[in-house]
Amino acid sequence: MAKSSMEKVLEQIAEKKCEEQIIEMQIKDDTASEIVYDVTRVTLDSVLNRGIEENMVKDYYCEPLGGNLELKRLSPEKIQDTLAEINQGVSEFRVYQKIVYLSCDLFQRKEVLEKYPHAEPYEVVYQIMGKNIAEINIMAKTILEWYGFDFDAKKQ
Repeated sequence: MAKSSMEKVLEQIAEKKCEEQIIEMQIKDDTASEIVYDVTRVTLDSVLNRGIEENMVKDYYCEPLGGNLELKRLSPEKIQDTLAEINQGVSEFRVYQKIVYLSCDLFQRKEVLEKYPHAEPYEVVYQIMGKNIAEINIMAKTILEWYGFDFDAKKQ
């Protein structure tokens, strides 16, 4: 009896015994093809050096300000606590302003806070950004991507 193309591919996969590859099957209309991904092994050094990125600082080009802002990485607990405010009735936009404010030391400087009138310190972000809501949202989402949030992921 002749083997189907899927059976042939499965035999080929079974013959490969490489620990550094992951093999995934794509099956369509009784045909199969394999996709091979190379996987880098995790080492002791990579595990020990993992915490180094906790103090990460990045430059973010801010179009309304015409230059780069230095943004610092917040603790995961601070991000979680701030995002939890949405469940307490705080608008997503206010939470995003707060995330941007907390991530940018420049916005927290005394001179900046005195220059712009506001009810809450994080509201200076709205004024500094020229009331550009879209830019504030993009900036906050860029910061949240450091923590594994994926705003481009398709909902299933």
